[in-house]
Amino acid sequence: MGKAPGDRELQLEKKCPLESAHTRLRQAHDLWHQTASSYPFPEEFVRNLNQLIVTLRQVTFMLQTQKHKIEDFGSWYEEGWRERLKADPIMAWLHDARTQIEHVGDLDLESTAKVTVIASWLDGPYTEFEVPPHVGPEEIAAQISSADLPERIRREGLLKVERRWVSSDLPDQELTDVCAYGYGVLATILSEAHERLGIRMQTFGAEAHERKHERTAHLGGRLPCMLMTREGRTAHLHMASDSLLEIEEVEVQWGQKDAQRFKEKSEGMLIDFETAFTDARPDDPFDMAARISTVARRMLAAEGHHDTLALFFSKEGHPVGITKLHFEDQAEKYLAFRNLADQAEENGADTLILIGEVWTAQLRDGEDPATMARASERPDRMEALVVQVATADGRSRSYETRFTRSKKGQPVLGPTREIDNELNASFLPLRQMWRRREKAASGSG
Repeated sequence: MGKAPGDRELQLEKKCPLESAHTRLRQAHDLWHQTASSYPFPEEFVRNLNQLIVTLRQVTFMLQTQKHKIEDFGSWYEEGWRERLKADPIMAWLHDARTQIEHVGDLDLESTAKVTVIASWLDGPYTEFEVPPHVGPEEIAAQISSADLPERIRREGLLKVERRWVSSDLPDQELTDVCAYGYGVLATILSEAHERLGIRMQTFGAEAHERKHERTAHLGGRLPCMLMTREGRTAHLHMASDSLLEIEEVEVQWGQKDAQRFKEKSEGMLIDFETAFTDARPDDPFDMAARISTVARRMLAAEGHHDTLALFFSKEGHPVGITKLHFEDQAEKYLAFRNLADQAEENGADTLILIGEVWTAQLRDGEDPATMARASERPDRMEALVVQVATADGRSRSYETRFTRSKKGQPVLGPTREIDNELNASFLPLRQMWRRREKAASGSG
């Protein structure tokens, strides 16, 4: 990044001296996220993309209207940065794209959307096909509705739609990535312009995704939040309802308020997950799970229910994340457990402890577990609180507490039994991820 002329000491700005240009940059940041969130919807995506490209181009327009404020603007920008922008193929494309959008029409967008029908825990497709990028979720759902699919697939399946938006004259570059790169270059130019005024550019919390609207040092360059991953380019459609599927996942933090609420409902016993983390042996995930099972039993008895929680731990036994899950049916459950595997990969977890209420049923003599009806569909089903632990080295254990309910609906808990090496199939995505990670680390995959 350039220095202020004469190496003056930079002052923190109190009021932005290049407000119109910085406003366009801030709007481009918001529009990038708006464009990314509309990825599954072709018309909305194209509309947002057009506005994003135009807004990016306006940053330098606004900067040039204030060139009288900037010392030696001609040599710094017109002879320096302008020539660099012309020589940069992506910045040159953004310049031409803005002209196309404002004076000719929409960009010529290409590529296809890959549609996979999923009705199992792992990613192996039931079937898959491709559609043009301008085909939206409704049209895809209509196509699949006429296909010859078993009733179970229609009831429990989900459609995984993976798109990749590109332009015909820039086929190797994904378009949100192009715009993120453009933002980074423009942010660098604007930051240098501030420095030439002897000022260090500031930004508001919204640009750094902070809750408080406070000024901080500008991140400069491409923002870390502007990364369109494969997951971000993928949408899931619930086949039974023809609607986009999003699983409710909430990061959980246990604080004093939660502890006090539990204390009041458990007759003075202050037991929470944080205590379990502290007291357990960090090198023994089963000890951790056993302690958490005790906490979970008490919480179920006090609250009358227990949320579904996923607790992630590092190889050393340190907590690296807690997520609360909610899913309504089997299709949502397929997606939720795929997401858990992705989260475990992202935070480097080597242990997952899953807590929740489930339906359970006794396996009858001669009954094949692979073909038996799900416990939730059987008349002899029972409620159970289950704490399941799985580790990257292949170990597993479940702590199952079956319970009935009193006339007032309060849980009446039975004994807890330990079950070794009998995780249900929902953990398969996690196992698959850990095997893939191990192969990559050893260089054999």
